[in-house]
Amino acid sequence: MSLILVEGVALFAAVATTVFFWGQPLLLDWLDVANLLGQAAVFSLCCIVAFYYNDLYNFEVPHDVGQLFRRLCRALGLSALVLAGGYLLFPGMILGGNLASYALLLTLIWAVLIFRVLSSRT
Repeated sequence: MSLILVEGVALFAAVATTVFFWGQPLLLDWLDVANLLGQAAVFSLCCIVAFYYNDLYNFEVPHDVGQLFRRLCRALGLSALVLAGGYLLFPGMILGGNLASYALLLTLIWAVLIFRVLSSRT
């Protein structure tokens, strides 16, 4: 459970940073900040759920790097599909510009780094 929380916070920070710096949103008041954080939270939650359902948090079964990479790509593809459906239903939650693809790339990098660091400790 602690791994999910650590990774959730790291993914949320990566997505929020990506949206803030690359999207350069106009933050006029606290509602704009809440909207930005809500977009980052939805994106992060979607990725965490996809990681969970692709057994990326199951450390009882040993994973080789190739299998781990295939599962990560499958989880990120699932996240992209779920986000596309969510964006179709709620267009106000779309990340500005092409930020969703950048955020998915940063999510992949963060996930690989976190898995490598945490699996080397066990």
